[in-house]
Amino acid sequence: MSCKLDFSLSGWSIIYKQMKGEGKVSCSNGQSAAVYVSSHGVAGRKPSERYLNLLLEGAREHELPADYIRTLEAFDLAVDERSKTAGDVPKATKA
Repeated sequence: MSCKLDFSLSGWSIIYKQMKGEGKVSCSNGQSAAVYVSSHGVAGRKPSERYLNLLLEGAREHELPADYIRTLEAFDLAVDERSKTAGDVPKATKA
C-alpha cells in the first residue's frame, strides 16, 4: 500500500512565524483521511495515552500495515502530571 499527502498552507506569517493548513492523505487501498498542519509544536513532545490510543484504534480499524501499528505501539507516552504515581511512563494499548 502507498499513500500520498496533499496539503495547502494558509496564514503563513514570517513576522509571527505561524502557519496553518489542511489537506488529505489518500492511499492506494482507497482509504483517505483529513490532515491539519500547524507550526505550533515542540520537538520531542510525546503523545498522550488517549491520543495515541485513538491513532491505534483507527489504524487497526482501517487495517493499516502491521509495521506501522508496531511503530505506533512503540511510542513512549507523555507523563500525565495528574498521575498519582510519579515516574511511571505509560505505554500504548496493544491489541
